[in-house]
Amino acid sequence: FLDRASGDRFGQAKELSNLGWCYKALKQYDRATEYQRQALAIRGEIGDKDGVARTRGALGELALVAGDTAGAARQVAEWND
Repeated sequence: FLDRASGDRFGQAKELSNLGWCYKALKQYDRATEYQRQALAIRGEIGDKDGVARTRGALGELALVAGDTAGAARQVAEWND
């Protein structure tokens, strides 16, 4: 990751999230979820509230396509906190 080398945490979170979307497109939902979770952790650490909300939405969407409606509902509930 280019942004990891430069210390740009915002950029790193964006790259991780983009990888998550790529893996979602490839229907590799477990990998997509892992990358989105990593992005969520960084966004929470740096206080990126908009990024946290977008990433929670992505995680909810991934839970839905995986058939985990309870997981999707959890993401929406946490998104609204």
